[in-house]
Amino acid sequence: MGKAIISYYNSKSISHDCFRNKLVDIIIRHLFSYHSKHRLTEKDYQSIVAKIKNLFPNEPATVYYIASIRKQDSPTGKTIAARGKLLDKAKNLIYQGGYARPTKKRKATENIEIPTKQKIDLSTNDSYLWLSTRSEPWEEVIIHWKNTYHLRQESEAATAYDFIEQWPILNRTNVDTLINCDFDELFPNRTCNLYKYWNLFFDKVVYYKEGHTKDNLTIDIEDLKSLSE
Repeated sequence: MGKAIISYYNSKSISHDCFRNKLVDIIIRHLFSYHSKHRLTEKDYQSIVAKIKNLFPNEPATVYYIASIRKQDSPTGKTIAARGKLLDKAKNLIYQGGYARPTKKRKATENIEIPTKQKIDLSTNDSYLWLSTRSEPWEEVIIHWKNTYHLRQESEAATAYDFIEQWPILNRTNVDTLINCDFDELFPNRTCNLYKYWNLFFDKVVYYKEGHTKDNLTIDIEDLKSLSE
C-alpha cells in the first residue's frame, strides 16, 4: 500500500483525503506498538512530518501535524491543543485499543478487578465547545470534529433528536462530510469502498433482477447501468 501511495503521488500528487488517510494509517499503525507504551512526542510528530515532506514535497505539513501553542504565546490568550491527521489517528487507535481507559481498581477486601468508566464532561472539551458556537471556517470544523470522535462514541443520547441537539453542527447542509469522517474512524480504510466496488455492486443488483417482471425498478436500474458504462 505504501508503494501504491508513492506511485500515485509521483503521477498525480496526493490531493485526495482518502490517500492522505491511508498514508497516515500506515505510519501510525507501524508505530502503534511504541506509541501505546510510550506515546509519541511533539518531536516525534515533527520528525514524521519531515519524512513525509521528504517523500512528498508538495504536501502541506499542517495537514499532518500542528504543534500546540502555549497560553503565553497564543493570540487568544488560551492554550491551543496540537492537531493534525497524525495526532488524530494516534489518539483514535489508543482509544479504540482501550489504552486510554482508566486502570482497573482492585477492592481492598476481595481480589477482584472492577473496570471503571469515566463520565465525559463535554463542557471541559475545547473542541466540543468550539463546535457548539462556530461553524466556520470549515477546515477548522473538520479538525475539531475529528478531535471529538471519542466523545460521540461515548454519547448517551437516547434518540437521534437528542444527539443532534448535543451536536448542533449536524444541522449544516454539508453534514455528509462529518459523517464520512466518523465512518472512516469507525471503519478504517473502507471510505472508498463505495467507489471501488460500485460496478460489482451494480452488476449483482442487475443479476438479481434478471428473470423478473420489467417493473419500474428494473427499468430504472437498466437506465442507470447504461449511464455508468
